[in-house]
Amino acid sequence: MNDSEIVAALRKKLSRLEKSRIEAEHLLEEKSEQLFKLNQDLEQLVEERTKQLAIERDKAIAASKAKDQFLANMSHEIRTPLNGIIGYLDLLSLSNLTESQKRQVDVTQKSSDLLLELINDILEFSKVEAGEVTLENQPFCLRQCIEDTVESMAYLAYQKNLELPVFISETIPNELLGDEGKLRQILINLIGNAIKFTDAGEVSINASGCWINNNSQFKVVISINDTGIGIDPKSLKKIFHPFVQSDLTDTRKFGGTGLGLSISKGLVEKMGGRMSTQSQLGLGSKFTFSLVLNNPSTKTQRIPPKSLHLPETTIIGIAGTFFDNLDHRLQSWGVNVQKREFTDINLDQLYSSKNKEVFLIDSRTIDDEEIKKIYQLSQNSSKKTVLLCPPSFQDAMSFNNQNSSVKIIFKPVRSNILFETLSQLCLDSTTKKASQVQPPPPSSHQPSCNDFCILLAEDHPINQKLGIAMLTHLGFQFELAHNGAEAVEMARQKKYSAILMDFQMPKMDGLSATKKIRQFDNEIPIIAMTANAFSDVRDKCMAIGMNDYITKPLKIEDLSKSLKKQLGDCNDSIQSEELRSPK
Repeated sequence: MNDSEIVAALRKKLSRLEKSRIEAEHLLEEKSEQLFKLNQDLEQLVEERTKQLAIERDKAIAASKAKDQFLANMSHEIRTPLNGIIGYLDLLSLSNLTESQKRQVDVTQKSSDLLLELINDILEFSKVEAGEVTLENQPFCLRQCIEDTVESMAYLAYQKNLELPVFISETIPNELLGDEGKLRQILINLIGNAIKFTDAGEVSINASGCWINNNSQFKVVISINDTGIGIDPKSLKKIFHPFVQSDLTDTRKFGGTGLGLSISKGLVEKMGGRMSTQSQLGLGSKFTFSLVLNNPSTKTQRIPPKSLHLPETTIIGIAGTFFDNLDHRLQSWGVNVQKREFTDINLDQLYSSKNKEVFLIDSRTIDDEEIKKIYQLSQNSSKKTVLLCPPSFQDAMSFNNQNSSVKIIFKPVRSNILFETLSQLCLDSTTKKASQVQPPPPSSHQPSCNDFCILLAEDHPINQKLGIAMLTHLGFQFELAHNGAEAVEMARQKKYSAILMDFQMPKMDGLSATKKIRQFDNEIPIIAMTANAFSDVRDKCMAIGMNDYITKPLKIEDLSKSLKKQLGDCNDSIQSEELRSPK
């Protein structure tokens, strides 16, 4: 091939390449345009979807706020008439009634309390579901929290002849950081359920724990065991679901919303723990939960071991958890313990020997005549006796106030009370006499409740009458403001001892009124009264300078405690025991 032919072939090839380049550029431009258009479409789609999601989010937020507002309003509207019902029942129970009337009032009170419990459960469940539960991190005594809660429920248990043994491990420190109120709520739910579904036997509470994370946190494990009706395997799988009870017949028989376990599980998980259950139908159930609490100090707290130097000590009662817990507690204090069934003993022989001994006798095993005999025999004996009695035992004061060799401890038995009673019981008699001859310190004059004038700020007519009736019953003077604006003006003109401030009032609500009052008076105690049970309401009250907070329905005992807390004890104020409704 000559040169001209080669040149022609190259030109032809270059021409094809140029054509291919041009076609490639056109294709690239076309694809670029398509890609640009797709990108624009995608951006527009993302923008539209983002707007749609924002709209949906706003709708969800608005719906959640609407739900919360609805629940708050409904809580207020339902609690307002309940305030009158429960408050006046509370006052009625303190008046002179026949036995038949007392029973009728008692049934009505229980029905009202059940209705209030249902309302509280629904409100608490809505907060747990919405993730709006806020936890406190305050120092508290875990041991005391458990014992106080169990003690508050003892009457319900012993009414059904149930034992309520409590075992708290010595590994649990004196003080921890956490939310005591939420823990108490969990315990009340679980122990209350156990008592409700147990007709015979016992409901036992066990608590233990250990330090974790280089002693910066303490993991506590608490279990509630009962000998009740148990739960069938099918229901056990969904027992923590809301609005679920093990059987529809349970709902009809025992009542309740079926929210307690769901709420408790949510609170436990919020506090860094877990909850589980084991159960056998007809044999009972065991609910176990763990919590992670913080160490209030850098040093690990250790409780020094207690020791008692007692003569030979005999526990007399019925074999079971209570018996075993008592034996374990005494042995941990270095006490030499024997256990005997009451059916195996003779009282005359028991008290006839001259050896020094201590008897701990479970009152379930003896009748009234045997209690009297124990008292008589102990007077001329070297024996010391502790009777372990249910809260309903009537003769405790006659035993404990006569300086006898017989002392009464109410169940559930608190470790510190048992220790102190045994220590006191075994003191040398001369030491006792020396301490008894010391004259009591002169008491300073306590003001009368009638010396205090309370401003009651309340707009609802029924609540006004109830507040007036309660203040009158407690012995306080009072004046009435019908709204927040009136309360501010009255507080500006006169120095009151304290103000009971309703939360929702016309013209000016309780929060606004408090802010106004705090501009000219920072000392007067202001106590909020509200039918809104949400925790953020309490936070708002405390944030603006209120001193205390009472949730409606008002109970006279709660009102008395709050006023005593702010004003101090009054000579003619009613004591807490007298304020409790007769059962």
